[in-house]
Order: sequence, then C-alpha cells, then structure tokens
Amino acid sequence: MLAGDLHRDPGAVHRSKVAQVNENAHAVQLALERFAVDDPHCYYPISVQQAIAAGYLPELPVNPFTGHPVRFIERGAPHLPGDICYVPVCDEDGKVIAYELYGY
Repeated sequence: MLAGDLHRDPGAVHRSKVAQVNENAHAVQLALERFAVDDPHCYYPISVQQAIAAGYLPELPVNPFTGHPVRFIERGAPHLPGDICYVPVCDEDGKVIAYELYGY
C-alpha cells in the first residue's frame, strides 16, 4: 500500500495505528527481557517504570491514537486504544518470574 492509499482507505489508517501499538508493545517486551538478562537472578521488573528508570526503555513510545506517551495500566483498569498493560507473574517470594503484556 502506498502512502496516498491511506487517504482512500479509512480502515488503513486504523490498521496502521494498531500496527504501531504492536510495535510499541514489542519495544516494551525487549526492554523487559533485557532487564531480566542483566538481573543477577534473571528476574523481570516489578513494573515497566522500573525498567524505564534503569534505562532499558530510553523513551516512552508514542500512542498512535492520542499522540501522547503510552500509558501503562494495570489489568482490569479502564483502557484507551494504544494503552499497554503489564501483568507481572510472581513466585512465592514476590520475585517476577514471568509476565503478560497486552496492547490495546
């Protein structure tokens, strides 16, 4: 599809934004994985903000639906298109051993 085709196909604009949300979620996923690789015990961060503060995501992705930085929300919280939800899965000691990541 050529750039000019976006104006003739209204659905193409929405699909393009959804693709950007997927790219944003992938950038967050890579940051979380890098955090775990560098952690001495291979634990994931308790929040995306922890990975950001540690420098694993140098800048917040832009929500293509709002033009503002992506919002990170908790599972079950009201969400808007372009938000990302990080759900840490903890062991009995409270260490994050896995996670779920959703882009809306």
